Amino acid sequence: LKKLFFSNKKEIPFFLPENVTKSSLLEDLRVINTQRIYLKLLLRSSISVEKIKELISKKTPLLLIAAHYQPEATSFPEGNNYSSHIDIALTIRKKNYKSQILYKEHFATFHYIEKIIGLTKVGTSRSKNYINILKDLGCSFLPTDYFLSVKEDSKWYVPITITGTIAVERALAGLHTIYTGIPWYKGMPGTLHI
Repeated sequence: LKKLFFSNKKEIPFFLPENVTKSSLLEDLRVINTQRIYLKLLLRSSISVEKIKELISKKTPLLLIAAHYQPEATSFPEGNNYSSHIDIALTIRKKNYKSQILYKEHFATFHYIEKIIGLTKVGTSRSKNYINILKDLGCSFLPTDYFLSVKEDSKWYVPITITGTIAVERALAGLHTIYTGIPWYKGMPGTLHI
């Protein structure tokens, strides 16, 4: 507000992105609103329980992008060429995978504020455009409350993660997971690089 009302440079519009600092209230509100819009669209885009039952009954497992909570510190250095789930979906399509791609959002994406870090800034990585690009690439969204388990009903999908520990959990249960980055567990039995 100080910049808006007491600045000598009245000709520079205050609300343009280049005039908003990283830690400004307006930028924080914009990020929160972007996250809110994304979450509403994600909830409307989720497939039904009946559709999931239909997918489970198929004999061929589907690829499932097990999304990271982002921004996440490990996705960017350890993700190597795959810091975004859009990169993963594009690569899958470039490898001529024709079937539906499933997408499961990380539960922490619904948190706007965390005790230790404050504002989570999920809206910097998730937006309406993000979800629309994934839809254009043939992704179907699992309900946000759907639990990915390592029990017998988990054989209808094969997860793909950037560096997520879902690969370790599944490997310990004798299941396979595809990873795209360079995680600490690289090469562990039960894990496959894309």
